[in-house]
Amino acid sequence: MVAAKSGSLKGTYVRALKCVAAAVEKLLDEFLRRTSTEEVTCLRSQLERLLAENSELRAEGVRVREEMAEMRASLDGFLGQQGKLASPSPPSPSNERAENEKDKEIEELKKRIAILEARASKVERARPPLAHERQAPALSPCDALAALSRTRAAGTRVGAAPSARASTKVAASNKLVGRRMAVQPVRPQADASAPLQPAKAGPGRSRKNTKGCVNAAQPAQRPQPRPLPPAPSNMEAAWTTVVKRGRRRALDVPSPRPVPTVNTPQVMGRAVTEGKRKGGRKARKPRAPRSAAVVLELLPAAKEKGLTYGEVMARARVSVDVDAMGVEGGLRVRHTANGARLLECPGANTSAVADRVAARLREILPDPELVRIDRPVKMAEIKVTGLDECATKEEVAAAIASQGNCALTQVKVGELRSSYSGAFTVWARCPMQAATLLATPPRGRPADSPGRLRVGWVIAHVQLQKARPWRCLRCFGTGHGLARCPSAVDRSGLCFRCGQPGHKAGSCTAAAPHCVLCDAAKRRPVSSRRGRRAARRDGRRGSDGRDTSIMDHVHRFLQANVNHSARAQDLLVHTMAEWFIDIAIVAEPYFVPPDREDSWAGDVDGSVAIVMRQSAALPPLGMVARGSGYVVVRVNETVVIGVYFSPNRSLAEFERFLGGLEALVHRFESRPVILAGDLNAKCTAWGSPRTDSRGEFLSEWAFATGLCLLNKGSVATCVRWNGESHVDVSFASPSAARRVRGWRVLEGAETLSDHRFVRFELSVSTLLNAPDEDARGEEELPRSAPRSFPRWALKRLNKVLAVEAATVAAWAPMPARLVDVELEAEWFRGTMRRVCDAAMPRVSGRAPRGGAYWWTPEIALLREECVRARRRSARHRRRRLRDADFAEVATRLHADCRQKQEALRRAIGEAKSQSMKTLLETLDQDPWGRPYQTVRKKLRPWALPVTERLQPQQLREIVSGLFPRMERGFEPPSMGAPPRSSVSGDAPAEVVPPSISEEEIRAAVSRMRRKDAAPGPDGVHGRVWDLAFGALGDRLVRLYEACLESGRFPKQWKTGRLVLLRKEGRPADSPAGYRPIVLLDEAGKLLERVVAARIVQHLTGVGPDL
Repeated sequence: MVAAKSGSLKGTYVRALKCVAAAVEKLLDEFLRRTSTEEVTCLRSQLERLLAENSELRAEGVRVREEMAEMRASLDGFLGQQGKLASPSPPSPSNERAENEKDKEIEELKKRIAILEARASKVERARPPLAHERQAPALSPCDALAALSRTRAAGTRVGAAPSARASTKVAASNKLVGRRMAVQPVRPQADASAPLQPAKAGPGRSRKNTKGCVNAAQPAQRPQPRPLPPAPSNMEAAWTTVVKRGRRRALDVPSPRPVPTVNTPQVMGRAVTEGKRKGGRKARKPRAPRSAAVVLELLPAAKEKGLTYGEVMARARVSVDVDAMGVEGGLRVRHTANGARLLECPGANTSAVADRVAARLREILPDPELVRIDRPVKMAEIKVTGLDECATKEEVAAAIASQGNCALTQVKVGELRSSYSGAFTVWARCPMQAATLLATPPRGRPADSPGRLRVGWVIAHVQLQKARPWRCLRCFGTGHGLARCPSAVDRSGLCFRCGQPGHKAGSCTAAAPHCVLCDAAKRRPVSSRRGRRAARRDGRRGSDGRDTSIMDHVHRFLQANVNHSARAQDLLVHTMAEWFIDIAIVAEPYFVPPDREDSWAGDVDGSVAIVMRQSAALPPLGMVARGSGYVVVRVNETVVIGVYFSPNRSLAEFERFLGGLEALVHRFESRPVILAGDLNAKCTAWGSPRTDSRGEFLSEWAFATGLCLLNKGSVATCVRWNGESHVDVSFASPSAARRVRGWRVLEGAETLSDHRFVRFELSVSTLLNAPDEDARGEEELPRSAPRSFPRWALKRLNKVLAVEAATVAAWAPMPARLVDVELEAEWFRGTMRRVCDAAMPRVSGRAPRGGAYWWTPEIALLREECVRARRRSARHRRRRLRDADFAEVATRLHADCRQKQEALRRAIGEAKSQSMKTLLETLDQDPWGRPYQTVRKKLRPWALPVTERLQPQQLREIVSGLFPRMERGFEPPSMGAPPRSSVSGDAPAEVVPPSISEEEIRAAVSRMRRKDAAPGPDGVHGRVWDLAFGALGDRLVRLYEACLESGRFPKQWKTGRLVLLRKEGRPADSPAGYRPIVLLDEAGKLLERVVAARIVQHLTGVGPDL
C-alpha cells in the first residue's frame, strides 16, 4: 500500500517494497495450504531426530567420563612409581632437565583433563529454545553496572579516555539492559568488595510506567552477582547522553565534558545545567541602552519661514551649557530617517542628562509650532502571563511603571486575552530598562526563568520578547521606514494581517492570515502574517546587492571550457559576477585581453586561461610561469595551474607534457597547489565508464606526483550529441585537498558550450593565518588591516550636516589651559571622524556587480528556456525503453535545444551592441564622462591597496628597497624649543612666536579647499575641515599656537599612510615597479602650511629673496 499510494519515494525503494510484498504473499499462501496433520508430522519427525541426537550425546558423555577415570588412575600410578624410584643423592643437571620435561608433560595432561571435564559437564538442550526463553531476563542495576564495568575494562586502558570502540560497546550494553533499568554513577568512596544489592523500587510504581526506572518486580531466585574488585582511582567512567535527533548535530562538536559527581543532580542519566536554554546554548540577556538621545525636528511651519537646522543649532550652542548639565565629552549629532537631528549623549547612565538637555532646549525654543523637541527612549515588548479575571489594563500599566521605575506615560498595554489554562495574558510595551528589570528572574532561579510582576493579589510572570524587525507602513517591507521607502507600490490602505482593504489588523476577522508580499513574489505558502520569519526571507543580501560572504576566507573556483566561443565566454563572465566566483580556470578561451594582466592570465597558445573577478578582495594575479597548454599563477599562498591538452595529439606528446607539469608541481611542493583543466583523458577513477591509455598514464602520474583527485560522482563533464565523456579533471596537493569542499558538476547551468561548469570552494583561513616561512628570523613589517584606515563617500557629502555636526561638537567645554598637545590632537581626530559619520556614509568596499553590464531580464528568460530544453533532451536520451520513434524524438529535442541556444547567443550579441551605442550617445551630454574615462583607463574596480594585496615577503623586499635602513648612530632631526636671545647681555629673554592671524589660517584653509588630495590615516578630507572650521576654528588655532610655543609636533600628525603606485612596464616583484607616497593628516599639513608661509615671507622680506 505504501509503494502504491506514496508519491515521494524513489523508484528503487518502490521496487524493493514490491518485491518484499510479493515474497510475503507467497509464504502466506504456502502456509495456508499446509494442514494440521502435516504440521504435526513435521514436528514429530523433528522431535525424533532431536531425541536421537540427545541419546548420542549422553553416550558420548559416559565414554568421556570413563576415559577420564582411566587417565586419572594411570596418572596416580605413574606418580607413585616415580616416588619409589627417587634417590637421596644430589640431583645432577641431566636429572634436572628430565624432571622439568616431566613437569611439562604433567601440566599438559592436567590441561587436557580440564578440557574434558568442561565438555562432560555441558548439558545440551533437548529441544530448541522457546520465545520466552530467548528473551533476555530483566537485569538489576547491579548486574547492569557489572556488565558495564567489564565492558569498559575490556575496551579501554586504565587512565585513558574511552575510545570509539569502547563507546560502541557501552552503547550496546545499554541496549541489552533495555528500558527497565537506570544506570547510576559509580561512587568512588563505595566499598566494591561488599555484595551489591539491587535497588528497590519506590512505592506505587507500576510495571507499565517504568521507562528509565528500576522494575518493581524482581525475580525471587536470581543468583547474586559476583562482587567486583575496586576500580582504579585514575579511571573515569564514560557517559552517554541520550538526546533528541535535532540536538545530535550540536553535540558532535568536541568540547570538554564534565565528569558527573555524586552531588550533581541527574535527570534520566543526564546532568542538569542551570542557566541554559533548550538546545544547550546560553540564554542571551537583554542589553540596556548605552546612550540617551534628544531629537530636534523642524515642523513644516518652520521650513516655510526659512528656518534651518544650522540656525537652530547655533542658537542652542549659545544658550545651552552642556558642561554644567553633566555632559562628558560633548554631544554627537546624527541624521534620522525623516530628516530630524538626533543629539546623542554617550554613556550608560545619561538618561537624566538627556532629560535636562531636552528641558533646556524647550525653554530656549518655546514655539512648539516651529520646533519639536522629543526625548526618545528605547522600547521593548514584554509578555505578562498568569493574570486573573479582575485585572485591568490600567492596573497592569501602573504595576509596570511602579515596579519598573519608569513613567506611566511610557507604558502601553494591549488587550487582555484568555489562554488555554483559563489565566489571562497581555502584551505590553515599556522602556528597555524597565523591561530588563521586570524580566530578570528572582535570585536562585535559572537564568531562563521568567520574571515576576505583582498585579493586585496575583504574582504574574514576565517574559522579554524578541525585537520586531523595522517595518515600513507603506509597502510592508522590512529594513527601512516610511520616509525612505524605495517601493513604488503603496499598501498603506491594506490590512496588515489579511491584505484586504477597508479595515486594520486590530479589527480583522479573516479566518487565516495572508501575506501580500509572499503573494506578490509568487512565494508559497502565503498563509502567514507579514513579519514572520518565513515571510522575511527577501532582502537578505541588502539593498545594494552585496554578497555577505565576500570577505569570508573561501576562494570560489569555477572550471569551464568555452570551445573558443565568444558568447560562451560572455556568459561565463556574467556567471562569475552572478555567482561571486573568485577564480575561473577556462579551457579554450575565445580571447585573453592583453591589457588585463591583473585579472587575466593565459598560456602562450591561447588554449587555457585563468580569470579572477575584479571586484573580489583578492590580490592581483601573479604570473609565475606559462607555456604551451599550461599557465601558473599565485593567489595569496595558493598556486593555481590551468591546463589543456588537445585530443588530436599523440600519447608520447602527452607524456612529455605531464613531465613538464611534474617539474612545476615539485617546484611548489611546499605550497597548496590546485591543478585543473581539460586533459581529454578518460579513467574510471573520475567517473568514466572506461579507461584509455591517456587516463591510465594520467592516474599513474598523479599518484607518483602526490596529487589528490578532487572529482566526485559519475556526472559527465562534456555532453554532446553522440555521447558523454568525463574529460575535465581537478587535482590538488594534500595540503590543499583537505581544504577543498563542494566539488560538483553543475548540470542545471547553461554554458553555451558542450562542457558543463565545475565548481568547488577552497578554504584559505588557515593559509592566511600561517606565518611566512621565508620571513623567519626577520623583523615583521607592519601591515595595515583593511579597516584600519576609515573611508567615507566624499561624493555623498552633506555640507549642511557637516556644519551642524561641527556646531554640536563645539558645545564641548574648551579646557582653560592646554596641558598636552597630544591629547588635544587626539580629541580633534575623534571629533572630525564623528563629523564625517554624520555628514556622509562610510565606504567599506564597492559592492560587487551581480551580473554583466549587458544582462537583461529577457536574456535571463532565454537562458531558462535553454536549460529546460537541455534537460528534456538529456532526459529523453537516458531512457532505457526505446520505442520506434525514439531517434526521431531525440533529433527533434536536440534541434530545439540548439535553436534555443542560438537565440540566446543572438540576444547576448544584440544586448552588447545596444549597450555600446548607449554609452557612445552620452558623449554629447558629457564629453568627459564614462566613455572618456574608459578610454583613459580611469574606471578601475575597487580593490584593496597594493600594500595590503602583496605577499608579506614581497612587500618586505619592496619597502626595504625603497626605504633602506640607515646606519646605526643616525638620529633624525627633532624639533626643539625656540631659541633664546639676550637683549642686555645679562638675562636671556624668550622669543615668543607671533600668534596665528586670521589671514594666515584662512589662506591655508582655502588652499586645502581647492586641493583635492587623498586624506591621511584619519580619513578626514580637507573639504570637511573647511566646513568645520567655522565652529572649531578657534580651538584649532589655539592648538597650533600651543604647538609653536612648546616646540612640539603631535606624533599622530607625523604618522603617515604608505601608498605604492604601480609603474607601467616595470616588473611587479621589483622595487623599481612602484612609486611610494606617504599620506599625512590634513590637520598637521595645515600647520605646516602656516609655518611654510612664514618662512617664505621671512626669506622674501627680511632675508635674501631666494
